Amino acid sequence: MIEETLAALSLAHDQLRRLVADLSGAQMVAQPGRLANHAAWTLGHLTCSLDLLGSELGLAPQVPDRYPELFLTGTAPVDDERAYPAKNELEATLDRAIGRLRAHLHGLTPDALQDPLPDEHYRAILPTKGAALVHILVGHFSFHVGQVAAWRRALGLPVPSELDRLR
Repeated sequence: MIEETLAALSLAHDQLRRLVADLSGAQMVAQPGRLANHAAWTLGHLTCSLDLLGSELGLAPQVPDRYPELFLTGTAPVDDERAYPAKNELEATLDRAIGRLRAHLHGLTPDALQDPLPDEHYRAILPTKGAALVHILVGHFSFHVGQVAAWRRALGLPVPSELDRLR
């Protein structure tokens, strides 16, 4: 299950990279049609989500100090480029979070994924570490990649196709 989950994460991460590759700093925080979750917020939010998942799996938190106040669920994205880290920092921080989880997951046994999720609040909907792993790395990550694709369309920008990668 771990290899399949990581393969799905890689596909979604590749698509996200393509979706933000051509964006300027100002475009990263645009909110067309009042769509709140712009690309800058999404990259930071996914990084925080991966960091929280890592914490549930026993890793020490590693996001920069200001990330939680900018990107956790419930924060309100703003259209001010100065309020966020630069695009290259957001991308590099997300890449590091993925790499760190990827390395850690290769050391987990299938039995470890059956352990109860330590966070009692989320355990009600994600009872095991494995359930949280699949939800965050596949469902949650891909959900937000889809939001960025829709957000690009609202900006009037084309959406790179998964097929473009295969050509």
